[in-house]
Formats: sequence, structure tokens, C-alpha cells
Amino acid sequence: MRTVAGRAIDGLTAARRFVAACVISAFLALLPAAAQAQVSGNVTLATSEIFRGESTSGDDAALSFEVSYDDPSGLFAGASATLSGGEHDPHFNGSTQYAGYAFRSGETSLELGVIHRDYREASITDTDYSAHYFEGFVGITHKNLRARIYVSPDYLRDGRTSYYGELNGTMLTVGNWSLMGHSGLSAVPPDPGNSGMRFYYDLSVQANRNLGKFKLGIGVAMTNYPVFGNDDGPGFLDNNPRVFATISRAF
Repeated sequence: MRTVAGRAIDGLTAARRFVAACVISAFLALLPAAAQAQVSGNVTLATSEIFRGESTSGDDAALSFEVSYDDPSGLFAGASATLSGGEHDPHFNGSTQYAGYAFRSGETSLELGVIHRDYREASITDTDYSAHYFEGFVGITHKNLRARIYVSPDYLRDGRTSYYGELNGTMLTVGNWSLMGHSGLSAVPPDPGNSGMRFYYDLSVQANRNLGKFKLGIGVAMTNYPVFGNDDGPGFLDNNPRVFATISRAF
């Protein structure tokens, strides 16, 4: 039987989702009205769907579709969906929807927005975490380097606020080759009765090569924060690195 406090948390989470969904819907409703906006798409086939150092597809192959919208005014929005299969039966793996606004000046932009992440319930192996949650974010981008901080009110099922920071950028470019790097830090509140935030890391590096209209990539990712997988942990870099490959086509 749910307690009053539990029902209050559920109500607050539902209210947050409703407000964020309204914000995203309002942004998406503006898309047809923009005359000079850039709309683009991308299709990616990967040996594993990697998110913050983990495989959200259970190390199965994944096919992702993404569409994005970028308006000269600074408004941006987008959505993606992923299907996966291999060792497991083919299934819908997850989706994201996001919207925000960027304040641009030359090669630098400040951005803020909201993103909704929706994953298959069966892929979450740690039941403390939700498969469906929102994150608000603020970030700065300069040339090929981007830093963001995310805040989520419902990543944890009991409604405790969690945080995530990341740094992404191009480390090297040589001809048709580029080397991309990612580092992330999760800050999770302590369990009831304990004190002090818990911190977890994730890293990835990916080499890409442009080949006509396609982009080929191979990378390695690792984390000490297993939420989707069955890794042993925690312990920084205790988990085995995951090697993955991708082929994508932009439209």
C-alpha cells in the first residue's frame, strides 16, 4: 500500500512531467512557422547503443533514427528513437525528446533546455532508477567543445534530485579522420540514512572517418556506474571497456 508521502512523490513527478511535456510541445508547435530554420536527420547502425559509458541495448545491435531542428533565433529541438535486437528479440529500445534555446555569439553559445529520456523497462537492472525521466540542462559550446550540466528530479524513483556533468569535444582531426572524446560525472544523493553525495565516472573515445555520405566509427566506452547492465561495480574503471562500432548517414 502506498504511503501518503509516496503518493505525494508520484503526484509531484507527474506534475513535473506534465510541465516539461507542455514546454516541449510548445517548442515543437513552432517548428512549421520558422522560415529559415535548419531541419536535419540522421540514421545510425551501431553494434551497441552506448549512453554514458553503458550499453542501453544489452550489447545488442541498435538502429537509431534522429531528427533535429535549429532556428536562427536560437530555438532548437529534436527527437530520436532506437530499435535493437540480437541476443534478445527485436524490440523498441528507447527514445528521447528535447527542446531548448541557445544564446549565440560568434563561435560560442550558451544553451538551456529540457530533455525527456524513455527506455525499455526491462533494460533497467537497478530498480532504484527510472526508465522514464526528465533532465533540465544548461551548457556552453565553443567551436568543437561542449560542456553541459544536467539536473533530474525523477531519475531516481523516489524523487531525489540527481546531477550529471559532461564534457564532449573533438580531440584531433586529420583529413577525413576525427577523434571524439567524452567524459562524464554523475552525482547521486545518498541512500536514506547515509550522508554525502555519491560520484561515478564514465569515459568514451571514438574515432570517425567520413566516407562519402556516410560516417564510420569505432570506439571504446567504460563506466563504474552500472544502471542498465549487469557489470560488477562500483569501482572506477573496474568494469570491462566496451568496444563498439557505428555507421551513420546524415540527411
